[in-house]
Amino acid sequence: PGDHTKQVPGNTYGFNKVVCEMMVNEYSRRGWVDGRGIRLPVIVVRPGAPNKALTTCWSSAVREPLNGESTTLPVAGTCRLPCASYQTAAAAMEQLLVHIPDRILRENGHDRIYTLPSLSLSPAELNLAAASLAEERGIPFGKLDEAPTELATRVVQSMGEMADGSRAQRLGLPQVCAPCIGRDTAMLGCLQPIITSRKWHHDATYNLLSRLLPRISGRECSLNSRELCARLRLWGRCSEQAG
Repeated sequence: PGDHTKQVPGNTYGFNKVVCEMMVNEYSRRGWVDGRGIRLPVIVVRPGAPNKALTTCWSSAVREPLNGESTTLPVAGTCRLPCASYQTAAAAMEQLLVHIPDRILRENGHDRIYTLPSLSLSPAELNLAAASLAEERGIPFGKLDEAPTELATRVVQSMGEMADGSRAQRLGLPQVCAPCIGRDTAMLGCLQPIITSRKWHHDATYNLLSRLLPRISGRECSLNSRELCARLRLWGRCSEQAG
């Protein structure tokens, strides 16, 4: 799948995503807003405890073992999905929202939503790469088990193993795997910051928000990264309740 794939959502969650994309494109076409959007693949590695989303397996295959904990996947470890690091996602958001002029987007047509370039990865591959890096640094590493269920496997397999991010690449958004460095090196690059800093989600993701949002709004931000993220979480809960 990619930006030219016909959208036929199979659930309400997907339907709402498609509607939001159409609204961004239409409102931008009319000149009401300068809308831009990125379709994110599976982001590895996400912070916090595992949630109910099946895609959390791709983070759990790295995050829990690095904490010395065992984890069990509800899908086969060989299942593949498009993946990108949080570093690539953050850099792409900053590039698209801050540095690319509206004129360039208009020259590319009415579709202002871009699929982020990604790697097709399995939980087993990520786990093996993380184990290798952990061994180099003497970090205890937990066990990965598999207990695939029919429902989880069917849902994940319906998502597609890879995604076409060529439009985003032509626009100049960061590539998760540049041809000059190769696929394996790119995958290890996704995991290196997590290995070297147990505070990675604070140091990178939170600080990105405090740096990026003021640039979009044109105002200096007086909140530190933790306060800002706490407010964003509160805003998200309020939005869910209102919806």
